[in-house]
Amino acid sequence: MGVWHRPFSWRAIRQGAVTIGLLLLTLLVSLQLAWATSQGPVFTVDINSPTAEDGNHDYHYRTLTALFAPEAYPKPGEHDLVLVSPGVYPGTLVIRTKGLILRSTAGAKKTIIRGQLLIEAEDVQISGFSIDPQGRGPGVTIGRDGAELISNEIHDGTVGVLIGVQSGSRQVLLRQNRIFNNRQDGLSARDARELKLIANRIRGNGGAGALLKDLQGAIIQENIITFNRLGGLEILGSSQTQIVKNQISDNMLAAIMLKRASDTLVSANELSSNEIGLFLWGASANRLTGNTIRRNRAGGIFIRDGSQENVITDNQIEDNAGWGAPGLWLVGMVSGNRIGQNRLENNGVGVLLSGTAAGRPEGNLLEKNLIAGSDSEGGRVEASDGQNVWRGNEIKDNNGAGLALLAGSRETISANLIHDNGAQGIAITNAGNNRLQDNQIASNGDDGILIEKSPENLLSGNLITSNARSGLKLEQADRTRLKGNTITQNQNEGLYAEGGSGLYLAKNLIQDNGARGLHLQGVASADLQDNQVINNSRGGVLLSQVSQVDLQGNQISGNTQFGLEALQSPLVSARRNWWGDPRGPAGAFNGGGNAVIGLPLAQIVPWLPALPGELALTSVAGATLNWPRGNRIQFDVSDRADLDLEIYRAPALAQSAPLVTSRALLIAAKLSGPPPGAPLLKDPIKFVSVQVNGLKEGTAQLTVVYSDAELPPGVPAAELRLYSLERGRWQLLPGQAQPLFHRVSGELPLDRLRGQPIALAAGNSPPDPPHLRDWSLWRLLALTAWTIVP
Repeated sequence: MGVWHRPFSWRAIRQGAVTIGLLLLTLLVSLQLAWATSQGPVFTVDINSPTAEDGNHDYHYRTLTALFAPEAYPKPGEHDLVLVSPGVYPGTLVIRTKGLILRSTAGAKKTIIRGQLLIEAEDVQISGFSIDPQGRGPGVTIGRDGAELISNEIHDGTVGVLIGVQSGSRQVLLRQNRIFNNRQDGLSARDARELKLIANRIRGNGGAGALLKDLQGAIIQENIITFNRLGGLEILGSSQTQIVKNQISDNMLAAIMLKRASDTLVSANELSSNEIGLFLWGASANRLTGNTIRRNRAGGIFIRDGSQENVITDNQIEDNAGWGAPGLWLVGMVSGNRIGQNRLENNGVGVLLSGTAAGRPEGNLLEKNLIAGSDSEGGRVEASDGQNVWRGNEIKDNNGAGLALLAGSRETISANLIHDNGAQGIAITNAGNNRLQDNQIASNGDDGILIEKSPENLLSGNLITSNARSGLKLEQADRTRLKGNTITQNQNEGLYAEGGSGLYLAKNLIQDNGARGLHLQGVASADLQDNQVINNSRGGVLLSQVSQVDLQGNQISGNTQFGLEALQSPLVSARRNWWGDPRGPAGAFNGGGNAVIGLPLAQIVPWLPALPGELALTSVAGATLNWPRGNRIQFDVSDRADLDLEIYRAPALAQSAPLVTSRALLIAAKLSGPPPGAPLLKDPIKFVSVQVNGLKEGTAQLTVVYSDAELPPGVPAAELRLYSLERGRWQLLPGQAQPLFHRVSGELPLDRLRGQPIALAAGNSPPDPPHLRDWSLWRLLALTAWTIVP
């Protein structure tokens, strides 16, 4: 026989499911009834009940005052539930029953307690009432732990909610309440622990929205706090508070004040249209992050005396544009605060530092902020005790200066991008000993940097470009030091300095500016070393009524009109500079470089026969010969340039005109590398060459000295020779080595001495090898030479 299978039926499955569901529902109801029974009876209160309900000794009452009267019977026990029907319930209520739940059945609009509510037991829950004490005291007073106020309206009291009047309270919760029109604070809490204010609306109170003093571990989240007379939140002497995702607006004073508070998190709040957005006073180690702070009348964030080590990051601080209203204000003795990656836009002043009687800001860090669109300056320092650091900020599109230092000292301004501001990029007045480094200062509406009446400032590594006036302007700025800056494409001078003394410039590039590269007016002393002043439109360096100015090792070339002009400036030394041509500046013998105007030859000789980087500056030596010296001239600079030069004429010419008839010039210099494009030499030691001007026919004898340390290993000293680079080939010069004296000499006619390098190398070196070897091991010497008819 086969096995019989019952046919598959969806109807049977559905009927089974319904049966199981009914059984589960019955079980759930039974469990709820058992739970309700274990919690005790449910009390009800209905103002519309007969008067007798207050005295018939059941669980139904007409008034709340009767329910909570001492003689009430029965009265609610611990954790009992009291349900209150709609109506107006007059009288003050005192709850002394632990865990009592007092709940309206129709909500706060229809269920009104006209009197005060005092909670004097733990874990009491009040929900769904309108509590109106009619100005006779606080609406709700909480004196024990664990109280919960949910979905109530608390209004028209002296204080809306008063917490912790005597011993403080723990784990109090206020959620979804409306607290409004109270004569003083909407909420006042003291000595509370783990207070939670969640999703409440606190509005129109005569004091603060919430005044919280000496709290620990409070959470204030998703509340709306508006139109309170003395501010939104005032947190005094509290710690570990979290203020998150609140909307706080239109309050008369600060949206949030942290006074003597610590370890507070203020995050993701919207603070708008208050007098001040955030106010820290004596507050330490708080974190303010991700907030939107806008349209506040007096300013965005104030950090005042005693506030230190606060972290303020990633906030949007904008449109706080009352007259002079700062986006961020550090005022008084504040230190160690870190302010980073905020956007401060369209404020009266972007960032303001100022002082009080207690002190001035010191040691604060402002890093990677955007400061833009301010009515006046992007940043203004009115007072400082120093060591504040502005680093990596972008400061742009402000109507005044990008950053103005009006007082203080020892500020560090580094790696900022400061551009397109209406006035100067940086303006420093009466503020000395500051450091500006690695900034980009571009396209500002006035000077790139202005420094006036401010001594001892250091500028290094800055790019100052495309500003509407001068790149850098100094007025009575004593002992200003500039190192390694690039000052280029500014519409007026690259650098203009008026008055002052002790100016020092080294390794700066001053190029392509619309007027002079460098203009010094009435400067008492200045030292310019190793700078490049090139391709400026109206001249290189203009010195007017200056004294004690020394220019050395500079490249001054490619400028229109002149390289250097000195007006009423007799005490100027411009020796050892490169003028763009080995023959020197235009107007000196047959030089072809930038002209020097207003200085005698003695104040510019020797000049550099090559770019400063191609020679050893200290090796450069020169001499001028201003009278007849017979038929033999010796120029011994072996102590500086390892060279001894002797020029003479043959005896047959001795009776003709003297070798020097009016004036001659000799210049020698060591180069720091091989001549560009020259072919190789084997075992080279150094190069020598000499520049000769104003001499007639004759022979030049060159003697180059060397040391044992310079002699390549395995190269016999007796085989050393001199070679002349002529038409791209090394030509051996007749001469000899003197190993005993570490000297090698060679001769060539003056008409062949045209400024070419002379090499000291091994005697077996090929005359025209294809490449040069590694010259970094050897000292290199170059002397440029040519002859000019006087």
